[in-house]
Amino acid sequence: MMKQVSELDGLCDREVVDLLQSQVRLSFTDTDLYRRRIDRMQGDVYIEASQILLRLQQHPGDRSTGLTF
Repeated sequence: MMKQVSELDGLCDREVVDLLQSQVRLSFTDTDLYRRRIDRMQGDVYIEASQILLRLQQHPGDRSTGLTF
């Protein structure tokens, strides 16, 4: 059974990999999984930092983050 992309968002990494393996017969090692998870986390951190910097540029007097730039 094929899932829609929106349905994949709620799955954990292992479930997504299991689904991929069942569909296209891929084989990932645990190291590959950890590397992909770290890459995704780095992307999330970059996006969050970008949003904070953008908000601080738009409202320079706002110190709600507690950070000084």
